[in-house]
Amino acid sequence: MKTHSIFGVTVCTAVGLLTSVTAQAVPINYGDFVGTTVQFMQVTEDSTTDPVPLFGVPTVAGDALDFNPTNFVSSSSAGASDTTTAVLDFYIEALPGNFVDEVLFYEAGDYTIFGTGGVGTLASVTAPVNIDVLEVDGVAIVPVNFVANMVFSPSAGDYDLANDGAGFGVIWSGVLDVDVAQLLTNAAVPYTGGATKVMVSLSNTLTTTSEAGSFAEIQKKDIQGFGVTVVPEPASLVLLTAIGLPILTRRKK
Repeated sequence: MKTHSIFGVTVCTAVGLLTSVTAQAVPINYGDFVGTTVQFMQVTEDSTTDPVPLFGVPTVAGDALDFNPTNFVSSSSAGASDTTTAVLDFYIEALPGNFVDEVLFYEAGDYTIFGTGGVGTLASVTAPVNIDVLEVDGVAIVPVNFVANMVFSPSAGDYDLANDGAGFGVIWSGVLDVDVAQLLTNAAVPYTGGATKVMVSLSNTLTTTSEAGSFAEIQKKDIQGFGVTVVPEPASLVLLTAIGLPILTRRKK
């Protein structure tokens, strides 16, 4: 790790070959977490760019699985570029009498860009999500697959000096709402209650590039970083969405 000064601001940047960094990355299996109406199984993170943890150890409150990353960051200066990627995998398994109806992904962070550059000084965030419905009403099925990207704002998750201007600690957020019951309907899969086991894989990438005399950084924050929540009643869904709780499942009436 090196420190240097840009326009009087001290910046830390990581140095070293990608191959040596990749060699340090060993997947972490955080294990299983039991909530009120679902359990989260084999919660695992891995990275091809940085040593893990990047998401960090999750916590459970009720049916909420919450990650508070403190080291998930990409930064570049003086013509350099950097990419930080982590993959988060886990299963959502409904406890008896419950079903996975809806999954809402949410995350947030901030970015900083400044200097004398233009479109070549930028920070961006992407997060493709892969969902496989594996069981319906407790019975294994041919997996029903869904792939989509989280939608980020502002500027769709891409920020550069020319179009967005200099900014310090500018907040960004991303969201994706997946209607699991509708996925089953679209795939013509019959069910009585709904999905009872779902596999989730999320690949989160932060990228920065810089020009001479410029600096770019983007990071996932430890507050509202990423999470999973089960909602037993539709009325509660509105409240939990309002306070930013990430992945949601709803009990089938």
